[in-house]
Amino acid sequence: MRNSYLSKLWREFPRLELYNGILCRNGDYGVQVVVPQSLVPDVLKHLHGSPLTGHFGTKRTCVRADKCCYWPYMMRDIQHYCKQCIACEARREPNPPFRAPLEPMIVNKPFERVAADITELPLTTNGNRYVLVVTDYFTKYINMYALPDQTAETVAQCLFDKYFCEHGISEVLHTDQGKQFESKLVHRLCKLMGIVKTRTSPYHPQSDGQVERFNRTLKSELSKRLFSTGNQWDKMLNHIAFSYNTSVHSSIGYSPFFLVNGREARMPLEVMFGDTPVGYSCHSSYGDFVDDITKRMKEASKIVGQELVKAQEKQADYVELKTRFLPYVVGDLVWVNDPAKQRDKLAARWKGPHRVIRVMNNGVTYQLQDLSKSSIPSKVIHYNRLKPYVSPYSLEDVNEKLIQPNPPSVVQGNYLPNLSLDEFYRNLPFHFESNLDTSGISPELQGGKRLDI
Repeated sequence: MRNSYLSKLWREFPRLELYNGILCRNGDYGVQVVVPQSLVPDVLKHLHGSPLTGHFGTKRTCVRADKCCYWPYMMRDIQHYCKQCIACEARREPNPPFRAPLEPMIVNKPFERVAADITELPLTTNGNRYVLVVTDYFTKYINMYALPDQTAETVAQCLFDKYFCEHGISEVLHTDQGKQFESKLVHRLCKLMGIVKTRTSPYHPQSDGQVERFNRTLKSELSKRLFSTGNQWDKMLNHIAFSYNTSVHSSIGYSPFFLVNGREARMPLEVMFGDTPVGYSCHSSYGDFVDDITKRMKEASKIVGQELVKAQEKQADYVELKTRFLPYVVGDLVWVNDPAKQRDKLAARWKGPHRVIRVMNNGVTYQLQDLSKSSIPSKVIHYNRLKPYVSPYSLEDVNEKLIQPNPPSVVQGNYLPNLSLDEFYRNLPFHFESNLDTSGISPELQGGKRLDI
């Protein structure tokens, strides 16, 4: 059977020489010892991960190897060995990152689907420390409520008394996995009011990106306003919400205030300069007013729906361009990113291996079992927190696809596998010449005779 390892070595024959009975190769950096397959694992241990060579990447490790040794498929073996290094993979971030395709959030009307989140701020003199932010996915309308604590009772009471009593009962409430939102009380409230309760996957706030983005806007606005007015942020929430809701949102082309109220808000500049015509006609009756506003709101809703689709497609195209998506299957081994370790600069950022035991949501989320701690219950993790786990280095696994079934047995020694030195030279389809010590080489090879095979 033809061994691809040996075939590749044959192609290097013009650069091969014997030095004191050891097969070497004239490489770009000098003479390289040709390493037999049986010694490759030991050589790799000295090239990567030893105290004096460290844990550098494939490129540096290959350059180091080129200076002293060679074997067929050396770069491939080094690349695989570096990828399976536990110490390296526990720290290395994939580049480009693995990201699941964005899932379009389909909404067709105001307050059909809302998202809630809580952010912590400095304690005020009124005793408030938290802000409950609720966002409507369709209109982008924001409501904010200052809270003294974030217990389930406080959050549920605020949602019912202030939000749902103002805007009506939503069909879907989306939150993160905070204890207050996952409490029995909030779930019971949703059940009684006919609300579908959904949640993000752990450490993946991007699935609640609308609220997360506004939280950044909120903190930025508060920081600018507190610069001159002190630390009483709870007195400014309504002002910030009003300024946000009355500005045109880039992804829908309207202000949230207009989409909720059917008119634009009267602003301070209009008071200063006098009201200007805004295209609204005078109505002689309530019926005329309803007909007019219904017509305008239908037109606006149609445009908003189209603009939302365009914005989602544009964002999806950008994510697809900058990332890669390679779904896993049941049985695959993966690393899991541990955001809790991000603050510790020297801690491992990835944990593994975990085995995929269930694929969910078209490969966006996965149910995993931690193989290092089988007693821990399985957990659901988003695709963006995963990367492939490469099994520990195995020469047999690496060469499995390159050698045909039933290959000759490997001969241990300082020379090539599968063939003795004489047998190797007898089968080379080249003219052998050497200026080195040829003791121990067969007589016909010493004479530089061309071999007929």
